[in-house]
Amino acid sequence: MESRVKEYQELYSKFEDVLAQSEEYKKPIEQIEAEKEKLRECQSQFDYTDANVVIANMEKYIDSGVKNKKAELQKEVQEQMGELGDTNGKVNKNFAKVTKWLTKRKVDKLISNTEPDFSQGFNVNRAYSNTKFDIFSIINKILGFVFRFDFLVFFPKALRILASLIAWGIFLIPKIVTSVYTKFELKYKDYILGLGGEEYEQAVEIIKKELLQASVVRVLVIVGLIILVNLVIYHVTKYFAKEYLLKNRLVYMAVSDPQKLQKALYDYKLSDFMDSTVSDWKKEIEHIKSNGLETEPPKSAWTEPIRPAIVDELKKKNEELAAQISQKEEEIGRCYAKAEAAFKNTKEMIAELNSKENGVLGMIADGEHNNGVLSPYVALGFSNEENHGAKELVSFKHNYKPMLICYDETTADNGERFRKNSAILIEKFMKGFFGESSMDIIDMWLVDFEGLHFPESRTRGMMKVIRTQQELQNLYSELENTRNTVDSLADGKIATINPDKLRKRENPIKYNIVFFVGVDFASMERETVQLFIGGENFGFLPILFMRQSIAHNILAEDNSTRTFSKVLKKIKDSKQVYGYEGILNEFEYELMVSNQKRQLDEKLCANNIMSFKEFEVEATSGEGISLAGKSLYVDTYEISEKLYETLLEYDFVRFFTINGDVPNFVTVDVMTIK
Repeated sequence: MESRVKEYQELYSKFEDVLAQSEEYKKPIEQIEAEKEKLRECQSQFDYTDANVVIANMEKYIDSGVKNKKAELQKEVQEQMGELGDTNGKVNKNFAKVTKWLTKRKVDKLISNTEPDFSQGFNVNRAYSNTKFDIFSIINKILGFVFRFDFLVFFPKALRILASLIAWGIFLIPKIVTSVYTKFELKYKDYILGLGGEEYEQAVEIIKKELLQASVVRVLVIVGLIILVNLVIYHVTKYFAKEYLLKNRLVYMAVSDPQKLQKALYDYKLSDFMDSTVSDWKKEIEHIKSNGLETEPPKSAWTEPIRPAIVDELKKKNEELAAQISQKEEEIGRCYAKAEAAFKNTKEMIAELNSKENGVLGMIADGEHNNGVLSPYVALGFSNEENHGAKELVSFKHNYKPMLICYDETTADNGERFRKNSAILIEKFMKGFFGESSMDIIDMWLVDFEGLHFPESRTRGMMKVIRTQQELQNLYSELENTRNTVDSLADGKIATINPDKLRKRENPIKYNIVFFVGVDFASMERETVQLFIGGENFGFLPILFMRQSIAHNILAEDNSTRTFSKVLKKIKDSKQVYGYEGILNEFEYELMVSNQKRQLDEKLCANNIMSFKEFEVEATSGEGISLAGKSLYVDTYEISEKLYETLLEYDFVRFFTINGDVPNFVTVDVMTIK
């Protein structure tokens, strides 16, 4: 069966598929663009020509270097402490002897009062030898044994010294006196023997005095020498003990207090690193802050410059990201190329669709078109909005089943607007049916119990308007007669009968297309309901305009009380339920600016029509004008050149004419509303 609507819709469907394919190619672009932008943001973080970026990365390098150095030092110190702690028995014995000699308290005080010197490092081997201390310690021990009776360990040291002096005095003094006496005897024996009487007595007294003096002096000198030698040896031993400790202080701390030494060693090494290497790094940063990247720092300024390595690393990462960005741009280019190639395929389709526009809704003059069978398609016209230059055809495939057009409560409440727009939609339906099928096979009716703006003169005799119950009953009677006639012929189906009649040169049975507006279906008789249910067989196509709430109520009622629910159920099962507002939205203009409101009201659906004066007042007000994302349609009739020039700046403005009056200063395309 030939159908211009079907042909157009099939071509438009192919056009949409190709267009969708083109858009599908573009889908990844947004994501790729976002990824590219992230890469650019990341790349800016590696701009090796930006001093701030270089400094920031140098600071990061320093922070990381310090962190790594701390970990390295921790390990290094632990290893060194392990080596120090692994001393042999001789070292431990040396420290034990020195500690015993000086006492633990004096040793701890001596160690704590001096800062450890890590500059010379650790010398464990040096701690193996304590010769000087050992020699003098042995001498002191001998002297102590000999002179201070150290074998009397059960006495305090002072008592032992005193006892030794007394004991040695008992033996030493007599020997010294004897020695002095012997010397004097030898010296004065012959002299004394030669004297007599009083001279002898005087000489003896003198010698005795000299003997006593000499003995005392000799005793004091010898005892003093003994004490002096003991004191010297003691202090020399003590000195060498202290010297040994100070020279081997780090080794001693490793043995006695390893934790304290470990912390001190770590702090020393870290401080040395911070004062040398890190300090140089910071000087390098300050140089860049003062002089920028262009000025090369003096090579002798610091020993370990880090800028070259940082810049090289930044440059490497920057170039890597640049390569990734380039890849993303290539991907975007490929997507656009595919989309463009696919879109090019739509150009021929758009041209073909444009060529079919006028023919789709044209009247069918051939009475034998489609062998007298009604087309299952009907088109209302083209949507207001274009799709890349192609117009979308608003059409329905009724398949000869009853159609239900439901409207909501808001639409019902605005009765005047509903009546005006419904009349326009019905007129579009009328033209759509006559654009698909010959007028010779169609009788069209409008049952208007709503008071639509639809005089019969508007239809030019192509539609009969029924406004009374009696006229409606007469229509039902005619429909019954048509059904009975069809039932009596062939297989009882108009689609079979009409082609046969045309072959026989007989008049075909006419289809009855009936629009119902404002009709109460709740109390319809069963016999009449059967006409709606079996209408596809005898050419009865009812199109019902019904409030949505009423349709729901009828369907909710028991079939025994509301027989018309069977009709609505059939419509629902046949998927012939349509939304009034959705259909209207395809044709309704949101806002039109024109001084020809009356003419526009008769021709088209418009939510709001403003005069030029009203528009200028509204547009310049504080609230402005809202279009809800739709286009603004402006009539070229009586438009001022100033307003025209102003509106040209907005891409959502479209110009139209209904009388063909287009001023010379209008240079853009103007759509004609017929």
